[in-house]
Amino acid sequence: MKNLITLSLLIILLYFGHGFYTGTDLELDEYAISQVDSIVNDFMARYQVPGLSLAWAKDGELLMARAYGSSSIENNIPLTTEHLFRVASVSKLITSVLIMKLVEEGKLNLDDKVFGAEGILKDEYRVLDENAELITIRHLLEHGAGPEWTNDRNDPMFQNPLMTHQELIQWVLDTRSLVRTPGTTYSYSNFGYSILGRVIEKTTGMDYQSYFQDVVDGLDLGDFALASNFSSGGNREVQYYSQERTQPYGIPVRRMDAHAGWVTTPTAMVNFMMRVDGFPEQPDILQAGTLREMITPGLNNNYYAKGWAVNPANNWWHMGSLPGTATVAVRTSDNMVWAVFLNTRSPEASFERDLDGLMWQLVQRLGAR
Repeated sequence: MKNLITLSLLIILLYFGHGFYTGTDLELDEYAISQVDSIVNDFMARYQVPGLSLAWAKDGELLMARAYGSSSIENNIPLTTEHLFRVASVSKLITSVLIMKLVEEGKLNLDDKVFGAEGILKDEYRVLDENAELITIRHLLEHGAGPEWTNDRNDPMFQNPLMTHQELIQWVLDTRSLVRTPGTTYSYSNFGYSILGRVIEKTTGMDYQSYFQDVVDGLDLGDFALASNFSSGGNREVQYYSQERTQPYGIPVRRMDAHAGWVTTPTAMVNFMMRVDGFPEQPDILQAGTLREMITPGLNNNYYAKGWAVNPANNWWHMGSLPGTATVAVRTSDNMVWAVFLNTRSPEASFERDLDGLMWQLVQRLGAR
């Protein structure tokens, strides 16, 4: 029962838990705070959310960081803004920034091949599939490898949980040939981003996490770490609660490093995103031309670029979802950045839409747009 939200615990949480929050609120009056609390509490009650943490910045300044509910129901631990969450696929925007940094430095080219005789990973993997030999960095960033590697019930990143990265990638190359030419279709692929993590390691001579720390060294963003396999990572990481059959602690999250493996706080994620948002208040990690390339839509999907969802309004974002985890991180065209992390996800059809819309509703209520 550890990972299942029981009815009795939910009743206790929903009746008492949402009145508790911790956080920072700059330039927000009591009425504004009550509006925020009302919106968040309604969302949490509707979707049976044990804990929700959010951070919001505008014009390069953190305006609000708040936490609601519980980090651990059983242990009666209130959630704070210092608690860490798995961010799931929001990890992809981090991997995109790291790849684009290497491109900017001339250490990679977006059209470099990954496998085969000309590939970056030619010495690491045996490839018999001619289509796999055509895969480039660009294809992986834009989810263009092919539907055989897509995120469905047969997603390779959730299979063979005891395999290492190298063993899993070789297994997929041996067993899942690509029918279509890479770059001709869009098929969202966790596995493709796992390969990008190995490209980063090969190119830099560093492990994936260490290269990230090297890139952000001195920026004082906050805590970032890779998740622990099959468990929470420590006292500051939340407990995850499943509303489905799949359990949060039955998946190899650490192996998901480059596509879904980071743990952090909303504030730290907002701090990171303000360093790649293209606005002048905080110096960016990437040059303006590199940022433009990063958020230019791919050939096969007008709403996905390289690790970022995009739209014609010039908003950039990513959502994340794992058993016991739901997240969203957004950069808007009018110089706002926010992140919202939950320690559950709901199977209801409207859940993802309402999570995506939560902060939009909040800032509209506050008249911030």
